Amino acid sequence: MENNNHSDAGHHSNHETATSHSADSNHNKRESSHKLKNNLNTPTSVIIGSIIIGLSIIIGMPKMGSNNMMIDPDKIFQGRAFNKNEMMMGGPKDDVIFLSYSDTECPFCKSFENNVIKKIEENYKGKIGYAYRKYPLSFHTQAYTESLAAFCARDQGGVVAYKKYNDEIFARTKSNNGLNPNEINNIANVLKLDINKFNSCLVASSTDIMLKADIADGTAAGVEGTPYSMILLKRGDEYQIVSKINGARDYDYVAKAIDMAIKYK
Repeated sequence: MENNNHSDAGHHSNHETATSHSADSNHNKRESSHKLKNNLNTPTSVIIGSIIIGLSIIIGMPKMGSNNMMIDPDKIFQGRAFNKNEMMMGGPKDDVIFLSYSDTECPFCKSFENNVIKKIEENYKGKIGYAYRKYPLSFHTQAYTESLAAFCARDQGGVVAYKKYNDEIFARTKSNNGLNPNEINNIANVLKLDINKFNSCLVASSTDIMLKADIADGTAAGVEGTPYSMILLKRGDEYQIVSKINGARDYDYVAKAIDMAIKYK
């Protein structure tokens, strides 16, 4: 059921130079495969193919979960457990969770937020959970402070303030470090936050630790760029990855992947 998708035009990544090396490797593999096929006669090919298929079935056999659900160990979500403070919709133990890692200075994240995330919140409320985690990229230097600020808004106003603060950043920035730094406090004032507590929170080591935890979580989960999303299906005590969405895919594509997860819950 897993669906891996890489949209080079729709995500920001710290590892873009790997593309040409991957292409050369794939070309060499195709040439080797072609030569092998030419050297095998039909009966031998059938025999070898049967052996490979048999081994694949045995090696790839998923284990049984505690509730007798099938779990493929290679597809188990490696991120941390969810908590209510990061759930923009639903709860941390919902059967299906849409998880998004985002960077508020990433233009593709802004597009994904406006054209996909908002529709998910409208159309899947009460059906799935939606978790939002921070993953500021190194070359979006302002996104790190913006992430800290969003956490500080959450510290005072919970997940509602967290969502509103993120929405305000996306609305005000031109992306790629385009937010005027003065807007950090301006947004806090618009949301009627205690500005002294807010500014103390911005420089607190505990806030920085929370953000580093989000970044480490994304790295452990396999995030390569932003936006990066996963659709997760609860299986026993674990979440299984049904779909990985790398980049700003369109709403119809994401909705089909969510519907597939709901079907199998």
